[in-house]
Amino acid sequence: MGNLYFRGSKDFGYKHKTWWYSIDPEVIKSERIAYIVLAADTKGIFLIPSSIFFAYRHRHPVGAVKGGREDFTILRNDNRYIRHEAKCEDEDITRYFIPNPENHVNVVK
Repeated sequence: MGNLYFRGSKDFGYKHKTWWYSIDPEVIKSERIAYIVLAADTKGIFLIPSSIFFAYRHRHPVGAVKGGREDFTILRNDNRYIRHEAKCEDEDITRYFIPNPENHVNVVK
């Protein structure tokens, strides 16, 4: 599968920020990271190919944080998961979300 880069976030529950991560693009590049794994509190994980990460940052001026890292903000909008950065276009990343099976309740009738 390749090298993985892992970050976690609590559910902030804000209008424009459900989860927030600080990502270091230089580490992803230098370590030849294949997938970025983002834990979304206890809801599940995002398994995002690094090529998708780099394609987004080449198209948009993603905000920088301390130490050369970049913002990675995800907004939950009903059943969709959207990468949402200030001054950038939103991108639907729902297909990369893997829900935690323990958070789903099966109703038997």
